[in-house]
This record gives sequence, structure tokens and C-alpha cells, in this order.
Amino acid sequence: MYGQLIARKVFDSLFKAEQIEDRLRLPFIVAVENACLLHDIGNPPFGHLGEFAIRDWFVKQEQAIKQVWREANISEREINTSYAGFEHFDGNPQGFRTVARLQWLKNESGLNLTCTLLASIVKYLGMTPDDTQIYRKKTGFFRSELGLVKEIWERLGLKVDEYGPAQRHPLTFLMEAADDIAYCVSDIEDALEKGVVNEEEFFHYLPSITQRFVTQPRLDYSTNSVAHNANFIHFRIELTRYLVDSAAECYATHHQAILGGDYQGSLLEHDNTAKDSLAGLKAFAKERIFVSREAVDIELGGFRIIQTLLDGFSPLLLVPPARFERLLEGSTAPLKYGEMALERRLFSLLPKKHLLVYKYYTAQQPADEPIFRSHLVVDYISGMTDSHAVKIFNMLTGMPEGGRR
Repeated sequence: MYGQLIARKVFDSLFKAEQIEDRLRLPFIVAVENACLLHDIGNPPFGHLGEFAIRDWFVKQEQAIKQVWREANISEREINTSYAGFEHFDGNPQGFRTVARLQWLKNESGLNLTCTLLASIVKYLGMTPDDTQIYRKKTGFFRSELGLVKEIWERLGLKVDEYGPAQRHPLTFLMEAADDIAYCVSDIEDALEKGVVNEEEFFHYLPSITQRFVTQPRLDYSTNSVAHNANFIHFRIELTRYLVDSAAECYATHHQAILGGDYQGSLLEHDNTAKDSLAGLKAFAKERIFVSREAVDIELGGFRIIQTLLDGFSPLLLVPPARFERLLEGSTAPLKYGEMALERRLFSLLPKKHLLVYKYYTAQQPADEPIFRSHLVVDYISGMTDSHAVKIFNMLTGMPEGGRR
């Protein structure tokens, strides 16, 4: 919703300034809308703690997995670059991989999306985090997708350097702003609905911000005609209206700098009111919501589930390529009865569409097979819903359906 609103306002400003043609109105708005819809598609079960659980597991297993890669004669440079994607796992690069590779419809191009849309969801520009560069502070894409990213950037005429893309796609800024607006209020609204916090606590915590956006007198709950959390809803409407206008104005003002790759920062951080409002909301969520018993219980349980799934599927990551190849359909050395019994059963759980991707890229680069195999397992686990992750966790740990012995 916010992406559409920002895109419309930006387009109207650019059209009025004669910087864009009217025939591009619908493609412009739809591209931003779709980028917003796809932005979180790569998030693993249990959100950010799921990301951390995957990173932590690969950090702990670095020696064992890298040894398998070395025995396959993968170069040390390739090992370090590719493994960094797992040690710094993030939903953003996994999301790009999901739509560009994993949703195998008829070929290796995934959902067959346009270059513009694919580029718009790449929020960060490197394969490994670099705190010294604002758009490379987190992983933006995996080493396995570097060639595709470079091709997209070159087709679109965007800047490329020795590390890959050197500038964001312009529409990424609009997607990012919409995402910031949506999530600055959604966690708080959810917590209010669940009773984790209340309105009085919220308004007391952020008086300077809430007074800025709640211009009418506070609603009186003594009458039954006032909706639950109505004060917060009024605040949310006024705040998000301001943030949408601020983001659109900033983009329109800096349009040429954004096109040239010279703009630094997000659209909302150059407006002090917007910046302070977002910072205040994030601080409230961090101090009053994410430390609640309910949130902690879910996160701790999710962390254990993800790491247990990776432990459970680790036998598939630690066998040599020649042995893993015997699990594949059409292998020239089929397994005998009882041979690799555990690995065979784990392998049977892997989705066929993910196996298609694995087989295709292994055929193109057979020397990197163990790397593609690691992606295969992570693709499966990160693509699970929370409930499916719990189901497979129960299966691997021998827990009956429902979680009780």
C-alpha cells in the first residue's frame, strides 16, 4: 500500500517537472508495488532470529563444511567468498535467489521477472558485508547469483565495479521507504492488539512524536462508541501520511542524483522529523515489545528449531560429491538396499523444484557442487513456513504431531 502511494506521488512530481513520460505511469507504480510485495519473500521461519540461527550454525560448522569443499578441489578464494554468504545469511539475498532461481516454472529463470523488478529488490550491493559502505553493510546477493546480478545491471545501464553492482536501482529507494514505513508501525500495532503493551504506555513513551501527529484531543474511552486502540490508529494515519509525503518529496528532489548513483542514504533519513519518528518507534519496539515473554519464547523456540533442522540435514552436506551423486535420480551408481539409509530419507524430503535448480547449476559448474548442495539445503529450510518448520523439527526429533510425547 505505502509503495503505491509513494510511487504515485513521485510520478506526479516527475511528470509535472517533465522528467518522465505519462505512458510510464502504470509500469512505474506497478514495479514499485511488486518490489514491495517481493521484498520479504526470502525471510526464513521465525524472521530475524531465523536468519541469525542460520548464520550461527554455519559459523560453528565452518571447519567441517569447508573441509568437504576443499576435498572437492574448490579454490580457497571461491570457498571464502561463497561461504561468507552463509555466515552472513540474510533474507534479502535469499529473496532474490527465490524469485530469480528457485520458483522454477519452465526454466532456470525462476519467475521470469523483468530486469527492473529483479534489480529493485536488491537492497544491498555486495556479497559480503562491508561496514564502510552504506549500501554494502549487509549481504545483498550470494556468490552464486553474481553473474546474473552483473548481467542485470549491465542491461539496465547501471554502474558496475570489480565487486559487482556499484549503485542501487532507483526504485529500490521507494521500496525501502515503503518497507520502513510499514514496519515502523506494524509491530507496535500487533503488540497493542495482543495486549503486550497499551496505548497509554505508548503515548507516554513518545510524547514529542505522538503530539506532533495527534492534533485532536485524546479520545475518551468512557463511551462504548470509541474503537479499541483508536488513538493509536489516528496517530498511525497521520504519521504514515507524513512519511509518505516526505519520502516522495525527497525522491523527486534528488531524482537526478539517484539516477546517477550519487545519492547516499535512505529517503527518510534526510528529514529530521521522519528520522526521529522512525528511531523512536524502533526504540519503543525494542525496549517494550521484543523483550516481552511472548516474543522471547517464540524467538528462543524458533532458534532451536532452525538449528536442529540444520543439524538434522547436515549429513547431506558432509558427504563427498561422489557419494551424494548416488542419491540423485538416474545415478550411474545406484544405492544398494540399506546403503546411506539416513541420507536417502533426508534427501527424499527436498522439494523437486529446488533439486531442479541444484542439478542445473551443478551441470554448469560441476566443480562447485558442494556449494550448490549447501544452497539446496538452506533453500529448503529458509523457504519453510513456521508451522512446517515445526512439523519437520518434530519429525527429526521423534516428537509426535502436536509436540507432546
